[in-house]
Amino acid sequence: MSNKHHAATGNWRPAFHLSPPQGLLNDPNGLVYFAGRYHVFFQWNPNACTHGAKSWGHASSPDLLDWTLHPPALQPGERYDSHGCYSGSAWVMDERLWLIYTGNVRDGEIRHSYQCLAVTDDGIHFTKLGPTLEQPPAGYTSHFRDPRLWRERDGFHLVLGAQRNNGSGTVLHFHSPTLEKWTLRGELLPGSNNGYMCECPDLLTLQDRQLLLFCPQGQAGTGWPWPNANASCYTSRPQDSAVFDLPQALDYGPDFYAPQTLHGPHGEHILWGWMGRPEQPDTPSVADGWSHCLSAPRLLSWHDGELSQQPHPALQALRGEGLLLTNQAIHGNWQHAAVHGECAELQLSLHSEDASACHLVLRQGQHCHTRLSWLPATAELVLDTRHSGSAQGRISRAPLPAGNRLQLHLLLDRSTLEVFAADGTVVMSACIFPDADAQGISLQAEGDIHIEQLAFWPLNAMPVRMAASGESLTA
Repeated sequence: MSNKHHAATGNWRPAFHLSPPQGLLNDPNGLVYFAGRYHVFFQWNPNACTHGAKSWGHASSPDLLDWTLHPPALQPGERYDSHGCYSGSAWVMDERLWLIYTGNVRDGEIRHSYQCLAVTDDGIHFTKLGPTLEQPPAGYTSHFRDPRLWRERDGFHLVLGAQRNNGSGTVLHFHSPTLEKWTLRGELLPGSNNGYMCECPDLLTLQDRQLLLFCPQGQAGTGWPWPNANASCYTSRPQDSAVFDLPQALDYGPDFYAPQTLHGPHGEHILWGWMGRPEQPDTPSVADGWSHCLSAPRLLSWHDGELSQQPHPALQALRGEGLLLTNQAIHGNWQHAAVHGECAELQLSLHSEDASACHLVLRQGQHCHTRLSWLPATAELVLDTRHSGSAQGRISRAPLPAGNRLQLHLLLDRSTLEVFAADGTVVMSACIFPDADAQGISLQAEGDIHIEQLAFWPLNAMPVRMAASGESLTA
């Protein structure tokens, strides 16, 4: 991963987010812990910064910090995946790593979707086994993809994103005792208010709740619960219930899609998403020959009836020398000489004495800035990326719990911003492309604002290297 520097624009290659060595990255796939390493696969077009025939890129790490980029795990070329090895999942069985993915085939304007298997003994070299589910069931179109597989006592289970013949989206549940003959158990998302297609389903259990993550395509994108035309959502139910609650937004920011979770070695659930969106035009980094990145890994928890996302604690090892401030009253503009930079972590507890607004300005330079506004009077968080730099931005809004206190946790990278508010129950993610010299951070108070606590750390880059030819995972 080269790090070209642009005097005029910026060094946009993320320092602690996984990005492609070249070409376009999108959905994270096959997130799994296998043979002592975390494996992150991802949709990847290595040949261009466009959505062409996708391979499965592959990175692994023993600790979520020191990453190795391996050769592609899957590449298109068979009769069942000639136009792309689309998204899917992974699981470990009999000390082997198995992948299931959607093989995409185009016959003119006609799409065929095959759900296909692959397997490896060493975690690097994969053998394709071909389709395990050849076609969608009656009543559903060829928009039928992104298999998420798991195993229970009664056999194998599979959830798949689907589109009904009437053009509405849903998630289907299948069962098979042997991975060979699949029986449709039914729909997990009844109703017709889930876009024209539901992509990237993921099913997991936190405490006594079962959570279904999914991405409804084609909603209006005008607000709650669909912050974007291509949104990332979740719904939940008690383990003993068959009915899911109304969907909730997983991330209110403009650049987050296709999340998937990994079940870690200690029972934890770790989430990554694609920091981008399907309708996004060319990103400014295309000039450097790469586009998009993954989010930082997030640790999931469930408490008090809400899903919480927090930056994974492993990232704390990247911290430089920190700064801790307490009990600072601010009026107007506030800055501190040590609080600035392009790669940083910021934890902030604020109190608005008079319910007045407060604005956090990030990556501030002569020609650009990113603004995060807390509006206690309307219990809103507003992220404005319209002036963030060399990409078209927008205004994104998120509802907050009512009150005159706010807790924020921010991760700032060279071209990304991830905001975790209200103990991680409200999250906003955005890609920004500021000038190289835009490193200012400030607070702007409209009234009587009190900093109860501020903790700031510059963040170092995580090591990412290319695997040598023929290298094993234990090298």
